Amino acid sequence: IYSRTAVENATQSTIDVQLVGPDRRELTTDDWIARMRAAAGRSPIAGARVLVRKSGVRGLRTSSRDGAVEFVLSGDSLPTLLALGERAREVMQDVPGLTSVQVTPKGGAPEFRVKLDRGRAAALGVTAADVGQTVRAALEGIVAGTFVSGDEEYDLRVRMERRALLNAADLENLPLVGRGGLPLTVGAVARVEEGTGPVEIEREGQRRVVRLSGEVSGGGRALGDVVGDAEWRLRGGLGLAEGSEVAPWYRVP
Repeated sequence: IYSRTAVENATQSTIDVQLVGPDRRELTTDDWIARMRAAAGRSPIAGARVLVRKSGVRGLRTSSRDGAVEFVLSGDSLPTLLALGERAREVMQDVPGLTSVQVTPKGGAPEFRVKLDRGRAAALGVTAADVGQTVRAALEGIVAGTFVSGDEEYDLRVRMERRALLNAADLENLPLVGRGGLPLTVGAVARVEEGTGPVEIEREGQRRVVRLSGEVSGGGRALGDVVGDAEWRLRGGLGLAEGSEVAPWYRVP
């Protein structure tokens, strides 16, 4: 390995690894991936799922996701789709020759839901924007200036310590100012609830969609055989109506 980059967000971390040229290593790309999958399996991370897969050729896309095999679930109820997506992932994991199966979007992203009591807020002279700006500033911070180093500029962001915002009660205790300078808290005009939600919501044809993708690992099975096997298992395991598109497509009744 001669270079690597890492990108993170709140619920996912991705590491891109570039192997040295074939003339400088004894392992093929598939062999290296197999070893990494085995290593990840020997050292599981609690509450996390580790996927190791080969990236596609830059500029060449065979589907809307990186996986070589893709299925789509569509419907109106996002919770139903997310539940079906997890069931479908379990089904696809048993397909010989198919690896690194994942569901997009993923459920379970932690979030806070702020429910404003508009009547009480109006009586106290507080707007929804006041509450939103206060909560956003506490969680994301405010850019207070810029630090310049040579040709580079860096934002200086001021925000509360993470340990001060561990639960909904901490957010409800954030200070607000009402009419006439009246000191208030967020909890005086809103209720904050902890919950989970998808990282992203995708739509096609005005319907919510969940995508399942996976990598074909070889093992003597052709791509068409793997896709056909996965499609047959999904139709039998989920009991959904068959779609007519070229890429397998299932519609939630």
